Amino acid sequence: MSAIFDSIPWPSSTRNVLDIIDLLKVSHTTKISPLTIFALHFIGLTGRSSAMFIVHSTRKFGAHNPSRAQADSNLIINALEAFENDNHLVIVQPLTAMSPYRTMHEDICSLAKDRRVALILLPFQKHPTVDGRMEDKNVAYRGINLNVLANAPCSMGIFIDRELARALRLGGPNDIVHCRFALLFIGGPDDRKALAYAWRMASHLEISLTVVRFLPGENVVDIEPGLMDEGHKMLSNIADSERKTAINEDCINLFRLETKSAESVNARQ
Repeated sequence: MSAIFDSIPWPSSTRNVLDIIDLLKVSHTTKISPLTIFALHFIGLTGRSSAMFIVHSTRKFGAHNPSRAQADSNLIINALEAFENDNHLVIVQPLTAMSPYRTMHEDICSLAKDRRVALILLPFQKHPTVDGRMEDKNVAYRGINLNVLANAPCSMGIFIDRELARALRLGGPNDIVHCRFALLFIGGPDDRKALAYAWRMASHLEISLTVVRFLPGENVVDIEPGLMDEGHKMLSNIADSERKTAINEDCINLFRLETKSAESVNARQ
C-alpha cells in the first residue's frame, strides 16, 4: 500500500506529523502488506512563483543555518526517520513542495498519479484551541482540501485531530495502547478502500473494530431525475451504478467470513 500524507504547514506542522505517525503505528504493516509513504511538507509561495519539489533522504538531510521553513522540514524529516528506523516494513519518502496556495492541489494530485498511490490523507484545516473550539487559521487550506477532493486520482481522506491520539504515545516506538475504531460503510469504491484499511488495522492485537453498514430502507423510492438538482443526480447515478453490481455485498461478505472468529471485530447493519 502506498499513500501520500500531506503535512501542509499549519500553525504546528511538527504536531501534525506526530499525529500522522500515531495513525501509521496502528496501520499494522506486514511483510505481505508493507507501507510506502510520500510525506509532503508544503511551503506556501506568494505571487507568481513557480512550484518546486525537493526530494529528501531520511538518512542525509540538514543545514548548519537553516531557515525557519527548512528547520520545520528538518524536524518533520527527523520524526519520520525515527519512525522508519523502528518499522522496517515502512518506507518513507519525505518531500518539500514550495508552491502557491492556488496550485497546491495540482501538485498533490500530480504526485499521487505519478506514484500510483492508493490514498491521499490531508489534515483538516481547523485545529482545536485550548478552550475546546475549532479554529480556522488560514482559509486557503480549506480550498486546498476541496480542490484535492474534486481532482484526486485515488481515494482521499481528511485527518481530524481532536487531541485524542496522545494516548498512543504512552508506549514504546512500536507499542500502542488498546484503541477502538469505527467504520461507517455506505458503499462505493472509497468505502471499500476504507474497509480494507480498517480491516488492516483490525489485524493488530490491540485494535477493536466496529463496522456499521448502512442500507436503504424498504420504503425507499427512486426520484424522477427531473425533480432533482445536479448534486442529487450525481448521488442517484452513483447509487444506480452500485445497485447494478454485487461488489459491495461481496466485499462485506468476505470481511464477515474472514473476521468471524475475531472477537475484536464487530460488524452490524
